[in-house]
This record gives sequence, structure tokens and C-alpha cells, in this order.
Amino acid sequence: SNAKDLLAQPDIDGGLIGGASLKADTFEPICNE
Repeated sequence: SNAKDLLAQPDIDGGLIGGASLKADTFEPICNE
């Protein structure tokens, strides 16, 4: 839930999602933010 806020920071160019990327149902909503 905080990925959107973190990626909106001016000095952050991307993110390493980690364990959420192993499950499509949890990874897709992060990508769609």
C-alpha cells in the first residue's frame, strides 16, 4: 500500500517489490498503481 507513495518521491526511480512479485494476485495491483 505504500509503494505508490514511495515511488512518487523525486529521488526514487523504481522499486524492488520482493515477495509480492511471486504471486500474480498481489503483484498486479502494485503494478497498476
